[in-house]
Amino acid sequence: MSINVAAQAISSVEDSAIASSMYGFMRSLGMPRGVAISGAIFQNAMASKLSSFDLLESIAHDSEQYVYKLRGTTLDAVFTWVAASALIVSLMIKRFDLNKKLQSQFTARQPGVEAEPKTPSLSSQT
Repeated sequence: MSINVAAQAISSVEDSAIASSMYGFMRSLGMPRGVAISGAIFQNAMASKLSSFDLLESIAHDSEQYVYKLRGTTLDAVFTWVAASALIVSLMIKRFDLNKKLQSQFTARQPGVEAEPKTPSLSSQT
């Protein structure tokens, strides 16, 4: 289940649209920041590590071709641990039901049926 569906499930019917739009807004706001920040941290850490091994720091700027060499390292173990922790935490999430009664001030009319006026007109009272 996606986080968007989960946000709608735990919110009230009236707040479902707000929860969904806030999720989309926060996601679109957070993704570029997360990619930029983690990319900068990765490049700086890699450049520092490369210089400590007397290797070219320019490798850090073209690191995509060297990522496969990270398998089996401590960094790979950390990512695996974080993913496993997220799986365990996700199993503890309370179950919510999306089957809710829709409450609205608006109603749908049957085709061909005219709506009755709510207030009597002045011409019909004379």
